[in-house]
Amino acid sequence: MKKQRTIHLSSTSNDDDAVTAADLAKNTDWFRPAPDVEVITKTRNFDGTVDLEYEYEYEHPGEEGRVRCRSLVIVHETATKASVVYEANLTKSRAAWALKGIEFVQRDDLFNWGDASTCGLLTEEEGEISGTHFTCITGRLTFEWTVTGMYFDDAEGMANLLRPVLTRLRNYHP
Repeated sequence: MKKQRTIHLSSTSNDDDAVTAADLAKNTDWFRPAPDVEVITKTRNFDGTVDLEYEYEYEHPGEEGRVRCRSLVIVHETATKASVVYEANLTKSRAAWALKGIEFVQRDDLFNWGDASTCGLLTEEEGEISGTHFTCITGRLTFEWTVTGMYFDDAEGMANLLRPVLTRLRNYHP
């Protein structure tokens, strides 16, 4: 039986393949990421998939508050498996947000990419926007990105943030 292998990478390894806190800083005029709090993990799973996960979470002092950024790239064995995982992860995410009282407001006008994609804003019960989520499938690859503590609600900003990473991922070979 094959086992899962996880490799913890330094924050400078493979970060071109994820939307990072540094990318958020380049696309806002107020956010400055804290150093040394991001984690990139590459996992080769027993089923043949490869996950590349980036996480940043930090409670910033002052008005910035808690900012969390997560990117997940999964390379699947086939495009069919990728399609199934894309749909399942979207359903799972929506259910998890609903349990926390967060509504996903679909806004595909903000950004779309690949064979299928879903984009939207995360809103609290009071209607306050608390984050942005984007997920897509392209071939054998699924990509998922969520940021909370800030949000992007314009198409140009989303394109500036996501397009460079997604373009590089077309040639991603784990």
